[in-house]
Formats: sequence, structure tokens, C-alpha cells
Amino acid sequence: MNAEAIPLLYKFGYLAKAGERLKLTSSLKSKLPFWREHFFNGLSLFAHPDLPIAFSTQNNNNVVILGHAFNPFSKVLDSQLVCDKLASFKEESSAFFEEMDELSGRFIVFAKFDEVWRAYPDGFSSKMRYFTKELNPTLSSHVNLLAEATGSSIDFDMYAFITSEAYKKKDVKNLPGLKTEYENVFVAPANHSLRLDNASLSRFWPRGNICHKDTELASNVLISYLDGYSDYIAQNFDEEIFGLTGGMDSRTMLAPLIAKGVKLNTFTQLRGSQSNLADLKAAKSLAEKFNFSHQVIDVSSQDARVNGYFSESRKALRTNGGPHRLNTIFSTDALYNAFKDLTSKTNYSRGFGGEILRGFHQRNGKKLKVAEAEHFSRIMAIHAQTALSIDSFSEHIEMLDYNNCYDADLYDLFYMEHRMSKWGANSMNETDVAVHTMVGFNSRKLYASSMGLPLKIREKRNAFRDSVNYFCKELFEVPVV
Repeated sequence: MNAEAIPLLYKFGYLAKAGERLKLTSSLKSKLPFWREHFFNGLSLFAHPDLPIAFSTQNNNNVVILGHAFNPFSKVLDSQLVCDKLASFKEESSAFFEEMDELSGRFIVFAKFDEVWRAYPDGFSSKMRYFTKELNPTLSSHVNLLAEATGSSIDFDMYAFITSEAYKKKDVKNLPGLKTEYENVFVAPANHSLRLDNASLSRFWPRGNICHKDTELASNVLISYLDGYSDYIAQNFDEEIFGLTGGMDSRTMLAPLIAKGVKLNTFTQLRGSQSNLADLKAAKSLAEKFNFSHQVIDVSSQDARVNGYFSESRKALRTNGGPHRLNTIFSTDALYNAFKDLTSKTNYSRGFGGEILRGFHQRNGKKLKVAEAEHFSRIMAIHAQTALSIDSFSEHIEMLDYNNCYDADLYDLFYMEHRMSKWGANSMNETDVAVHTMVGFNSRKLYASSMGLPLKIREKRNAFRDSVNYFCKELFEVPVV
């Protein structure tokens, strides 16, 4: 890779290991010339220079936060203050987890309680935790980085899976279970901590029943969340890169940013479908009405997919996403080329998380109460009846704890812990190349307030409408698509 690609490689990434100091090969060091080494009381890290790191130690407890972490509800908008608060807890107590549930951003919390380091995700699990399944596992933000650092080999069954015609036809490129394309490399999903001494996963959410019928509560929690989230964006970034559509999720995220006077640099991707053209028309109307900067990024043609196939930026994108992403990164490459010359400190709030609030997999209108490998395989719908897929989901169920999820709908948990924790979070590794990326709707407290409602109420998205009306009701002057 040349001088253009190296700064893009594994941007905002990390490698982590507890108990012994990480050692990089000379080949890997040459690809990461600007990365910094850190050592915190037995936790060894290599990190991209632009990845924020906070550290705190209190009462023999140690906490390290990688990334952006803030509490939108209490408006503690400083990662170091969040880190100090988490280190003040003496153990993995209910109070510790309640504080964690309120946090937003994009981060991993490493905490050492009772002499054991554990890694905890944000609500969405938007900062990837790839890990080797062994004693004293190595963790990483990017699957290729972890494979190169540990010498992991390609899993040829998974290679056959991702090169099959059925897989190539799918828009959402994801692998079954918690597996990756490398032997013995897995994904630690949302709602689970990972022990760094034995690679075991432990569910910590939900910790009780979440069902309720209080629609006012759901609206108030979303408004409070968006108020704090938009304050964080306004205080920490010069401008917001925003994917503008005509839909409700986009408008709900947009409203508080407008209310806080955040500088918006918006775009809409042109894909060519009728629904996309309606989105584009609405987006242009919104940009004109509110005087946003707006550009159309055309990814609809075959030329857009093929031109620049072997460019340095696409080399970095393919490396960052991993082999299973194939060439789906062409649209992210177009995003990179549209914004690569920006010199301001920018953020891109993706609309991920909205589907967690309103439900996604519940097509029959009923809750899922029992986790079954065959059913999970059918939901993913790629080689659903094969032993490879079913066995992968059997292992997935064995590694996670679906037996004590209280009254939560397992469809919601599966969506969070498989589709979003893998495909969704990994796609942000790719858009990081263009601009630092965070999930717009990201907090377990926020998720619980909507996930607990009956599905028919969730589908109406009244909390979304209430939020738009609270922050910027003028957005409804352009019809929702």
C-alpha cells in the first residue's frame, strides 16, 4: 500500500491483550507506523493515533475507555469523567451496569474488577470486538488486523460460503453465528462482556423485565437521549456529515442537530430504485428548505462499482472490512472521495439503531421466546438449511445466554447481537475511512424504553414523531417518504 492508503488502514482501530505485552511483526509495524503502544496495569494496547483513550484507577479498580463515551441523559459529555465514574464502582454491580446502560457514543470499556480484565460494548456494540477463542485472547477492531497479528488462517468453509452465488446476491453481507472468515476468530456481540483471561462471554442485559405500555415514557426517553447526543456532537465536532433521506429515522436524528445549530454537510446516495428516487426528492426539498449543503453521490451505475476497483482507497476499504464484505465497499469509496478533502473535525451519525427501537425481525407479529439454530439460520436466509449455517448458529446459542432474557423478545436480541453487532458495526469500520462514524440511536436505556412496548405501538413510531415535533416540527412541512 502507498502513502495514500496507509493512513486509512484500520482507522480508529486497536489491538488489545491482557496479561502479556503485545508484540507486532515487522510487517504489521510497517503498516501501522503511527500507532501508539499503551500499557495499563496488565492491559496491553496498540491504538490508532486518532482513537481517544481515557484511563482511570480507583480503589484498585482500573477502567480504560477506547473511543467516544458520554452520558446523554445526565449530560456528562466528557469520556474521562465517564471513565472516572465507572472506576468508582467496586465491582460488576447493578449500579455499574445501570451507568453503562445510559452511555452513548462508540466505545469499548475495559474494566478490571477482582483482578480480571473484561471488555464491555456500548449499547449497539458499534466498536467491533473481534477475538481469538483461547486463553488470554487477543482482541481487535478489525478482523484482518487480528488475523495478521495472531497468524490466524482462513476458514475455508467460510471462504466457500462467501464466494457462493447465494451469498454474492445478498445486499447484507454477513456470516452465520459469531463466526468470521478466519479460524478461531469470533465476534463478541452486544449485551455481553468478554473475559480477557479465558475468552468467555457473559450476558449482562437485559437484567430484568422490560415490557411496559407507557408510550409517554418512550417519547421522553428518546427526547432526552437526542438532546444529550446532539449536545455532544455540537461540542466535539466542527460539522456533521449526514446521510439525508426522506424517512422518519433520518428526520428524527436530524431534528435535534438543527435545533442545536450544528453545521450540516449532507448527502444522499443515488441508487436508482423508485423508493430511492423518492428519498432523493425529499432530501433535496429538506436541504433547500433548511439551507443545508447537500450533494448527490451516484452509486447507481456499473461504472460506479468498477471504476477505481484497485485504487488505494479501495484497497484500504477491502482490508478494513474483511474478505466477507467482497466489493460492497464501492459506495463507501464514493463517500470517501466526496469528503476526503475536508480538514475540519467531522462526524457521521448513521441512522442505525432505529430498527432496534421499532422492531425488525417480527414479521409474524409474534414474540420469539426460544432460541433455535434452525430458525436463526432461516432468518439470515443464506444457505439456511446447510449444516454449516445451522451448526454455526448452534455454537452461537451455546456461547451466548438466551435462557434468561426475561420478557425481552428474542427477535430483538438476535437482531442486535447478530445483524447489528456484526454487519452493522463492521460497516462503520469502512465508513471510518471517509469520516469518523457513530450510531445515532445507541443506548441500552433508550432501546429498553421502546423495545418494551407492544410491537403494534412500536411500529407507529410515535416517539419519533414526538421527538421531531419537540426539536424541529418544521421538518414535517416536507412529507415523510
